[in-house]
Amino acid sequence: RPAPPEAYVRGAVITFVDPNRPGRLITHRVVGVDPDGRLRTKGDNNHDADPTPIDRLSVKGRAVLRIPFAGAPVVWVMDGRWLPLAATAAVLLAAVRTALAPGERRERRRRVAAH
Repeated sequence: RPAPPEAYVRGAVITFVDPNRPGRLITHRVVGVDPDGRLRTKGDNNHDADPTPIDRLSVKGRAVLRIPFAGAPVVWVMDGRWLPLAATAAVLLAAVRTALAPGERRERRRRVAAH
């Protein structure tokens, strides 16, 4: 998402034009800002920072995490729509229960075998 230059601070995840391969975009985290305003970046999965500082004009925008419908339960509560809220809670509870069930069965078998 486009953002003003002051949003490109340490910790921000930005997308910028690769200084070594124009036309290619890279998304990395800002790990520092040089005195001249250029940005030092590093990929989260890289050991070392990128060798070339990034000019702020090369930045296309700041990465934003968007989780569709994550705020829907809040809207449902504010609107008094309890049925979708209850249905969503039931589905999530069933999913968690199902995800934990294999471990519970193994633990139950282990306890029975120990006695």
